[in-house]
Amino acid sequence: MNRVIDIGETTYGLDELVHYTVASKVLGVSDRTVRHMGSSGVIPVYRMSKRNNRFLIADLLEYSECRRAEATSEQ
Repeated sequence: MNRVIDIGETTYGLDELVHYTVASKVLGVSDRTVRHMGSSGVIPVYRMSKRNNRFLIADLLEYSECRRAEATSEQ
């Protein structure tokens, strides 16, 4: 069974590619921050075309978990 995540009223599979607006909701940051994180290599970005980028839900959750682990280990 594939794991899923609910974002707002929509359910996404971990293997789904999403637009930066959904990625920003997963990470709890602004759309602009997600764009910057993708272009600077902080999070993986999947380039569908020159101006069409997507983010894998599983990658976003992994990044979020790593950041959470770092924050708790520093306390």
